[in-house]
Amino acid sequence: MFNKEGLNDLKNKIEAYSSSNKKSSSKELKQQIVDYLMSIYNNLLNFLPYYLKSNSEPSIDNTDVKKLKAELLEKNKFLEEIGTMVDTMYEKVEKKSVN
Repeated sequence: MFNKEGLNDLKNKIEAYSSSNKKSSSKELKQQIVDYLMSIYNNLLNFLPYYLKSNSEPSIDNTDVKKLKAELLEKNKFLEEIGTMVDTMYEKVEKKSVN
């Protein structure tokens, strides 16, 4: 999306403007910023059709959704078990460190 060369040019213009020499005028700096933003905007516009096309996959069947929900519930239970085990271990370590 971002043009590194354009970004470096913009950075150099800003540094030149902010230095005491003021090599570039504010009008040039504004134009450079607008040009760079427009290049990003054009890149986004060019990327948008590809993004929309790649994300327009057919929908998932109900059976797949049910299967995914069941898997998710199973994984959530597993994570809860791991969480309680970690809590238990933490409490044991805390008790040992206090003693």
